[in-house]
Amino acid sequence: MLLASKKNNILEVQNLDIFERGLAWKVFSEVEKEFVSFLEIIPFVPKHEKVYSFKLLNLILSIGSHVDNIFKAMGAYPKFRNKPSIKKMLKKPEITTYGTAFESIYHLSSKRVSVKSEPIPSVRTYYAEWIPFAGFQKKSPSWWKAYNDLKHTWFQGEMIQKANVKNTLRALAGLFLLIVRHESSWNRLVDYGVCLGGNFGEARLYDVKSEIKSAFDRQKEFGPLSWEARNMVASFRELWAESRLFIYRYPFWQRWLTSKKAIKNMKKWIYRQFYAPTKF
Repeated sequence: MLLASKKNNILEVQNLDIFERGLAWKVFSEVEKEFVSFLEIIPFVPKHEKVYSFKLLNLILSIGSHVDNIFKAMGAYPKFRNKPSIKKMLKKPEITTYGTAFESIYHLSSKRVSVKSEPIPSVRTYYAEWIPFAGFQKKSPSWWKAYNDLKHTWFQGEMIQKANVKNTLRALAGLFLLIVRHESSWNRLVDYGVCLGGNFGEARLYDVKSEIKSAFDRQKEFGPLSWEARNMVASFRELWAESRLFIYRYPFWQRWLTSKKAIKNMKKWIYRQFYAPTKF
C-alpha cells in the first residue's frame, strides 16, 4: 500500500506494505530466534510440551500481538480492502471477524504447517503437522484463547501454565502461516530464501530466483488455463516456504488440474478431494 504525503512542497510516496518490505518476516524471525534459543535449554520432545515459563509468557504475548497486527495489515492490502467482510473486520478487528474475513480468501482453516523436529533448515525430519487455524470460520484457535487468557489474567492462579511450549509453538506456527500465505510477501520471501521452488522430496531447488517468482505469479492468476499452459505450470513442480522450525507447502499446479467449467458435473466428493482443498 502506498501513502502520499507532502513535505517541503515535495510529494513523497511511502510504501506501507510491511509484507512487501519484509518487515513482517523480520518480526517473525526475531520471535522464532528467541523460541529456538529456549529450545536449546528445554529439548523439543512431546513430554516437554507442557513446560511453562515466564520467558514463554512474554513470547506468547508478543506473538499474539503480532498476529493481531498482521491480520490488520492484510486487511489493508488493496486487493482485499473493498470486500465487505474486510471492511467489517477493519471496523471491528478481533479474532472472530478475522476468521470471517480471511477464510474465504486464504482458506486458513485447512492449511497445514509441518513442524521440524530440529530447528535446522536442512533437516527434513518432522515433529508434527498442525493446522494452526483449524475450525477458524467457527471458533478461535486454542492457542489464541491461551494468549487472550494470559494477556488479561496471567497473574491469576495457575494461569501461567498456559504459557507452555505447545501453545507457544502453535501460536508461532500461526504467525508463520499468515505471513507466507499472504501474496504480497512472496517476492520478498523469495529474495530472503524463505520461499523455495523445485523438487521438495529431493530438495532440488530452482537455480534462478526469477523462475520461482514466475511460479508464484501464476498462483495469483484466476480462471482456466489451456492444456499447454497447465503442462508448463506443472513443470515448475513444487513451491514451499521454510523457516528454522516450520515448512508450508503451497497448493500449486494442482489447482490448474481442471477448470471450474469442467468440474461442474463432478460428484461432490470428487470436487472436495481434487479441487476445493487445493484452491488458492
